[in-house]
Amino acid sequence: MLIKVGNFECTEVWDGIFYKKLSNYPQISDWEIRTLIEFVEYEKMYVIPHH
Repeated sequence: MLIKVGNFECTEVWDGIFYKKLSNYPQISDWEIRTLIEFVEYEKMYVIPHH
């Protein structure tokens, strides 16, 4: 999964890319960083195949 952080219209997953809209672009808040970390953790547990 590719993650792009920026000034998008909304936060969404589209065509294998997670677009994270920042509330105060280009500044990223602690809460927004936490949501990105949680997204990666979820991907590791449920989406990315374990070898």
